[in-house]
Parts: sequence; structure tokens; C-alpha cells
Amino acid sequence: MASEHHLIKIAAPQFGCPTTTCTPYDSTTSCWSSNIGGYDWQCNCTTHHSSRGTVSLTLLLPHGNIREPLNARFKFSLVDRECRPVLSRTRASSFQNWTTTQHRWEWTCDDIITKDDLEQPEYRLDDGSFTVRFDIALKPFAAKATDAFVTVPPSDLHQHLGNLLECKEGTDVTFQVAGGDMFPAHRCVLAARSPVFRAQLFGEMKESKQTAGGVIIEIEDVEAKVFGSLRFIYTDSLPEADEGVADEDDGPMVHYQHLLVAADRWIRGANQ
Repeated sequence: MASEHHLIKIAAPQFGCPTTTCTPYDSTTSCWSSNIGGYDWQCNCTTHHSSRGTVSLTLLLPHGNIREPLNARFKFSLVDRECRPVLSRTRASSFQNWTTTQHRWEWTCDDIITKDDLEQPEYRLDDGSFTVRFDIALKPFAAKATDAFVTVPPSDLHQHLGNLLECKEGTDVTFQVAGGDMFPAHRCVLAARSPVFRAQLFGEMKESKQTAGGVIIEIEDVEAKVFGSLRFIYTDSLPEADEGVADEDDGPMVHYQHLLVAADRWIRGANQ
């Protein structure tokens, strides 16, 4: 974050109306300008010719000067002869974002100085003028987060793979388990999901045989109700505990124990 300050000397304001019968009015003059951070800043001083008599300061960026987004904070302070800020006559802004869509920008400190202030010798200089300190801090523009242009839906790949297994379309390998039950599957899906299947399907395939209908892999030591959980490889989800469990004597825990044995063989077995 970059910051700096400037001392602005302002000519003595002429309070009061030119005649005793005039209506109170305001008069504005440009009292300072400078290029800070690549922006052309300007300060206007407005004298309010009322019975009380006050001075307002306006900081502005002229038309077309906001070339890039800006984030800035400002402060005006009346100072004494030693250039020390007067806290009761200090006005500050918070950090604000200004974008290139704004053709003109300004910030006004209303009635920051009064006629009574300028009658005090510690504030008024010998020629009747007074000094204001201007502080500015600039930091990188903080753009507001916007919603994504396209909302990405959650993945439904597991649903598509599950449907592919159920419809048996494009199957190119069949597993024959104990009892003769057959389970058609897809070699590429199995090979991608299981290193054991990959070695078996694309290696020597010792337990397989080639027939006119394609590759058949015989697995004699796995029951059909356990191998039916082949769906997990496709969908990352297990069937309900009672699905595929034919024997009423087998509870869910027994079924899941068989699944663990199968998983140990087809997944962990690759690392042994």
C-alpha cells in the first residue's frame, strides 16, 4: 500500500456578503492539484457565506481521469503554525473502490473549518491564509467476487457406469463363478479400477479362456452373491445388505466379510 501527504496553503477566505441585503451564497475556487499514483487529483475550496461562515473541501478526479480501478482512502486536517493536525478539524474516509465506469468522482468534507477557527492566531498565518494537510493511501483494487458464468453440475459418472453395467452393452469379458453364474463386464473399466484385473485381463490371463463369444474368466472360489458386488468397481457404492444375499442364514456381516475377502484378492493382491 502506498501513502503520502501534502500541505495545501489556502488563501484567506472572504466571509460575508458584499452588501448587507444580499442572500447568503457559496463561492468555490481550485486550491490545489497534483498527480498521485498516476491519477490527477484536484482540491476545491468552497466558502459558505452564511452568518456562521464555514469552509468545505472537495477532493475530486476530473472527468475521464479514472483509467484503472482505484482503491483509496483520504484525510483532510486543518494544521496549526507548526503543521500539527487539529483533531477536531480532521475528516477521514474509509477505503473505497472506484471503477472505470465512473466518469467523475468526488469526496467532500462539509464545514471542516469555521470562521471562528481562522480567527485563532495558532491557525491563521500572517497573510490571513491557512494550511490544510491532505493524506492519501492507495492499495490494489479489490474487485468483488462474482458468480461463476457457468454452474458446473455435480459428477454423475458413477450413474452412467452403473447403467452401463446393468444394460451389458459393449461387454467384452465374462466372469464365470462357482455354480456357473455368468457376469458380463467391460475390460477397460475393470483394468482402470483394479490393478489385479488389469494384470489378469491384459497379461497372461491364466484363469481365462477364449470362446466364440469372447473372453471368459473362471473364478471357482467366489460365490455369485459376492461377485455380484462387482457393481462397486463401477459406482463406488455397495448394494443394500440384502441384495444378492440368497441364503437367509447369512446376515449382513457375513456378506460383508465375503466382500472383504474378495477385495483383498482383487485389490490388495496386486501389491503382494
